[in-house]
Amino acid sequence: MKDSEKVGIISTDHRKFAKNAFYSLFNSYGIFIFQIIISFFMARLISRELWGFLLLAMSYISIVSLILSFFPPALTFSLNYYIPRYVTLNQNNNLKRMIKVGLYLKAIFALIIFFISLIIFYILQPFFATYLLDYTHLLFLLSPLIFIMGLSTLLDSIYQGLFKYKLIFLLTLLKFSFYITALIICLISGITNLELIAIINLLSYLIPFIISCLIFIKIYLNIKPTEEPKDSFKKVLSKMTKYGTPLSISIFLNETWKQFQTPIIGGYEPLSTITGFTISKYYSQISLTAAASFSNPLITSFSSLDIKNEHKQIVQIYNMTFKFSLFFMLLISGGLYILTDFFLMLVYGESYLIYSTIVKLYLITIIFTILGNIFIPLLNAKNKIKIIPLLTIINLFIIIPSFFIGIIFYGIIGAIIGLIISKFIVFIIQLILSIKIGNVKIKINKIFFQYLIFFISLFSAVILEELLFREMRIDVLQNLNLLFFKNLNVLGLISFLIIYLILNILFKIFSPKEIEILEALLSSDKFQYRFIKKFLKFLKKIL
Repeated sequence: MKDSEKVGIISTDHRKFAKNAFYSLFNSYGIFIFQIIISFFMARLISRELWGFLLLAMSYISIVSLILSFFPPALTFSLNYYIPRYVTLNQNNNLKRMIKVGLYLKAIFALIIFFISLIIFYILQPFFATYLLDYTHLLFLLSPLIFIMGLSTLLDSIYQGLFKYKLIFLLTLLKFSFYITALIICLISGITNLELIAIINLLSYLIPFIISCLIFIKIYLNIKPTEEPKDSFKKVLSKMTKYGTPLSISIFLNETWKQFQTPIIGGYEPLSTITGFTISKYYSQISLTAAASFSNPLITSFSSLDIKNEHKQIVQIYNMTFKFSLFFMLLISGGLYILTDFFLMLVYGESYLIYSTIVKLYLITIIFTILGNIFIPLLNAKNKIKIIPLLTIINLFIIIPSFFIGIIFYGIIGAIIGLIISKFIVFIIQLILSIKIGNVKIKINKIFFQYLIFFISLFSAVILEELLFREMRIDVLQNLNLLFFKNLNVLGLISFLIIYLILNILFKIFSPKEIEILEALLSSDKFQYRFIKKFLKFLKKIL
């Protein structure tokens, strides 16, 4: 479909994006659900302190993995950019060439960095012992993850470029199914050995990785050769480096900052606070996933549309993804805020309720991160990647000082409040740049009303809980001898949902035409779309 045609007509590209976006969504939410289940068993297998040691060891491993992601520069994003273009242009020779070069380079760098990390862990063992005490051996036990995670990420990026998000989802199911099954066996057997749990973690990555390698070999061999001449190794490397270097700098800075938050908190707060902060990050993933899951499918789809000069289609997908993902993200975030105490009680136990404020505040930081998951893929697809490192540096100059000032003077609560303020400022910057650089028309008043509706709905539900629902709920549950559910604020949740939906209707956030377009994207009768389509039909009737 060309720009000269009616934009409202749904193209194959739109449906392909919708299909892969939903599998990406299922994958991300599946990861979160499985992590919650794992947390449930971990909280009952080992103490908070031991869990903190395991999380800290994994944090160090993750930092090394981030360094690996820098070599070759942002290879995963390069593959997401070039593979759909080669597929669209039917250039299978160049497609296979880029995949092969990328795989060889990643394998070489993975081996080099793996052995260097072992040497560093050994030489700096006294330094790591400062935080890990007698558990520095966890670093050596978990070190193979550096190689496994490095190559697994590469294979996933190849599958993403080929629009095989369903395969990634199935591999995720395999990984966590093994992990959870092993933990259940440990719980039944009464095994609470931290080292064994670390080995289970390692095997949960290794088994899907081996299967993924076998599947990749089959897919690669089935790619039929075409007539165009192959790019030379030098040309392929030049393409990857030119496109990937700015992205790798941005990714490295962002992810390194995320990983260093854990050691920083450990330096200013008790070790158990790391567990609370980690729980808050996991919990917030439920709402963050509403936007983050679309990131990679957007890169792939935008890249395919960009090569065909379909700017209007890109703008249409951009605006719809932004508006609908913001709607669901705010809806889910409000529900999670109200259910925080019950979640902590149910999954971790009553002693973990001390982290309630941390978890609730961290949820607010998430609602201002949504635009980056849509704006950055647009810049990637349009090959405006030189802007991204500069934006990252500006963002971190705002976020890092706010975090440090908060934690130094006000502890972990101050640090999270600092994140809320700084991420709101970053959101405003990204909104302006989407219009100026991305050439995307955005109705700012609609976005303002969406956030206003969220805060009004949440504030009203919290007030109703404090003034009315709490005592009523406890009295009823006490009479029924069901005090276990005393933190389950069902009435507060219902009031939030009702106020949120009514205000969205009153402010006319969505038009009937936008609902029809989204329905057309979900034209398939597959089971995963049915509930969403029924919800959309309901919205159309009341708009």
